[in-house]
Amino acid sequence: MIDTMTETKKDEDTKEKTNFRNQLNLLYGIRDIIRLVYERKVSFILITAIVLSLAVFYSIFAQPLYKATATLIPPPDVKTGSTGVQGWCPRMSGEDIFRDFRRHVSNNSKRQKFFQLPEISNLLNEGQPRPYIEIDFDRNNRLTFNLYGPNPELTKILAEKYIKITKQESLAYAINNIENCLQTELTNLEESLVAERIVAQTARERKIKEVEKAKVIAEALGVYEYDPRVPQEPYFARGVKALNAEIDFLNQESIADSFSPTIARDLNSIKIIKRMLTTDNWKKHTVSAEVENPTDVASEPAYYSIPLFRNRPFIWMCGLILGLLLSFFFVVAANELRINKRR
Repeated sequence: MIDTMTETKKDEDTKEKTNFRNQLNLLYGIRDIIRLVYERKVSFILITAIVLSLAVFYSIFAQPLYKATATLIPPPDVKTGSTGVQGWCPRMSGEDIFRDFRRHVSNNSKRQKFFQLPEISNLLNEGQPRPYIEIDFDRNNRLTFNLYGPNPELTKILAEKYIKITKQESLAYAINNIENCLQTELTNLEESLVAERIVAQTARERKIKEVEKAKVIAEALGVYEYDPRVPQEPYFARGVKALNAEIDFLNQESIADSFSPTIARDLNSIKIIKRMLTTDNWKKHTVSAEVENPTDVASEPAYYSIPLFRNRPFIWMCGLILGLLLSFFFVVAANELRINKRR
């Protein structure tokens, strides 16, 4: 009888341990979950309400971000084309220079250097969120620039300064490329001019020799006077006096360039390039990008700053979900602690 009672007690202990083991399983059924929540409904509601209240409080009193935005477009084409033979430097289109601006404005290292400039760092307070830059749309003919900051005035100022500095840097880069290209073409044209003048000088000397031979023939034939009725060929028919005048004319060094049709063209190209390299008129009217002004009267002006408040419904929903999860884990943990105490 005593043995039977002992075995029965062991079976009950085994069942109770099994029940404890099952209860420790985190995969509670729906009924168990509802029962646990109901038993600790006050704690469940209180925790959820606290987390949700914190989310609502944050969404209402958190400092909003401000966005300064501007749309930039390519400038008009730059008239840098020369009339050189090789055409090393064609006219630069606005999109060519705008491409350099896009590379500069999207460069992350340049953004970091911008915020480290003394004039910029003095505008930023240590307690404020650090401004940052985003490029929304980047194509050959359009770029949308956004700068986010802690207050509207600072955001607008930083956007204006960043675009201004970037335009200056990219324009200097583009002008330097243009000047290097022009200098290369100038060097090529001057070298080509030297070779062309050698050829022209050779042609002039050959022409002088032909006329001198014709003069010798004219003297032998006794043809001294020029007769306009005589054809131009052969040369000796023009007469000794006319041939002497032509020889004197050909001996002038200044006419050597006329023996090459490309010398005059190259000289004109060299003149244009030197004028471009020595004057700044074309640089003054050159820009790397232009800010597109809104065509709609109701649109905001360029660089306008708008507040970007946190997405309050989204924050509330996240707070509610987080509160429910924390409340559920609290209820499960409290139930497990109660079961452990019973054992």
